[in-house]
Amino acid sequence: MKLIKITRCPKCHASQFTITKTNYLKCEKCNAEYLKAGDQLLFNSHSNDVFEQDSIINSKSDPLRHWKTGNLMSLLPNDAKQSLLLNLGAGDGSDSEFLRSINFEVVSTDLEYNKNIDVIADAQNLPFKDNTFDYLVMLSVLEHVTDPKKLFSEIYRVLKPGGKLIASSAFLEPYHAYSRFHISALGILQLLKDNNLKIKTLSPGWDIFSALGIGLFPFLRPLRPFLSLLFRFIISFRTFLMIYLKGKSKSTKLDEFNVSLKTYESLRFSGSVIYSAIK
Repeated sequence: MKLIKITRCPKCHASQFTITKTNYLKCEKCNAEYLKAGDQLLFNSHSNDVFEQDSIINSKSDPLRHWKTGNLMSLLPNDAKQSLLLNLGAGDGSDSEFLRSINFEVVSTDLEYNKNIDVIADAQNLPFKDNTFDYLVMLSVLEHVTDPKKLFSEIYRVLKPGGKLIASSAFLEPYHAYSRFHISALGILQLLKDNNLKIKTLSPGWDIFSALGIGLFPFLRPLRPFLSLLFRFIISFRTFLMIYLKGKSKSTKLDEFNVSLKTYESLRFSGSVIYSAIK
């Protein structure tokens, strides 16, 4: 797929380009020029020191480490049948190969340059035409943007009608890499509602024990399975007491979304929130 076919100018929103002799993509309407480096399109030049890189995490980073959190994997189809997916805020793009293995046609984008990223651009001003993508994946991105409302407005714009958002974002996870907006499950529901995205699933990501423990002491990372197990036991026991001793209902509501009491309690104390929604 040629990226130019789905691209629009982030300045004037026109979608007609020519390629100059110096290998720039030139907007025919406003004459803005964007670097074309091989198959990559660079719509944003951003210094590499804006986001701190945690050497402990990134030195030998597992490309699927985000996908192994909570129920994220289960939100993907077994066979995407060449659906067009935008991997928004893809970091180093190392999970794109996995997404292609289940038959997604992947376009990866990030603010920072990386050889594995297709389009270098700002997530709050995406250089793509309206109603372009069948899926949009956004893992651990929301907390790093400067305007969540604008981000979700762009998500709605570039998704096709019926397109699916699969996302995770920080809640009680500690500050990291210039993170700004750590948002509760209720806040996520509000952002989706305000942008006409219909919530489909809502669940806890990694737990507060793992988030805080590893945040304070990175060497505890190998103990994450134990910390998660301990958290699940405490939440299960707490929920049991609430139901059988205090007479609480087994289900409750977050805004208008129904969840089990156990999920509700887990979301209250989660390091991150996992959710999916439909346009």
